[in-house]
Amino acid sequence: MKRALILIINVFLISFISTTATGQELKEELKLWFKEPAATWNEALPVGNGRLGAMVFGGVEHERLQLNEESVWSKGGTLEDKENGYKAIPEIRDLLFEGEYQKAQQLCKKELMSERLPSGTNTYQTLGNLNIQFEGVDNYSQYKRELQLDSALVKTTFNSNGTKHTRTVFSSAADQVLVMMAKAGKPGQITCTLDLSRPGEGEKIKVTDGLITMKQHLSNGKGVKYETRLRVIPHGGKMEAN
Repeated sequence: MKRALILIINVFLISFISTTATGQELKEELKLWFKEPAATWNEALPVGNGRLGAMVFGGVEHERLQLNEESVWSKGGTLEDKENGYKAIPEIRDLLFEGEYQKAQQLCKKELMSERLPSGTNTYQTLGNLNIQFEGVDNYSQYKRELQLDSALVKTTFNSNGTKHTRTVFSSAADQVLVMMAKAGKPGQITCTLDLSRPGEGEKIKVTDGLITMKQHLSNGKGVKYETRLRVIPHGGKMEAN
């Protein structure tokens, strides 16, 4: 890719309309920033629009976006609300505010959670991982990754081979897509391989020109059916699908 690469990730939707933020800039920027990529999930930076989100690791050679979508749940059995369970909620809330987390958990399990499931409830599942392997950027300097709290952007910047690289990730509520834009200050400086993956029960992945889709039916056919779509839009350069 010569100059820029845009990735659009969505579930059931692949279109993207550019929008421009309005409003005055804050006099003092609100951001979290780090001088190295995330080593663990807890160090990754989050983006989201209330439904679709990601944890961004900010890797230079290998970037990973761990994807989330609110409807992706397992199913381990029939959930039945316990009769009068709502009456325990005020006490559970008070225990939490008092820092009595173990007691709150025990009371929640006793009064609210289903007895039909091993964990007491169905469980939220990851949508998968977007993995991007970049070439020719192993020697880099002036690394910085940041979460801009006022604009909900995750940005990673660094210099490699005399070229500044900028990778920006955000999740649009207006367009219901997760977007990553990778830019290089000089032509011919972005070369990468992308794939979608997910741990679990054998996801089905299909690759066509510029589009990767990943499907799965969770909990061995009992949980949610999902489909992840990844659209790649190169600005300059060429693209191959394998």
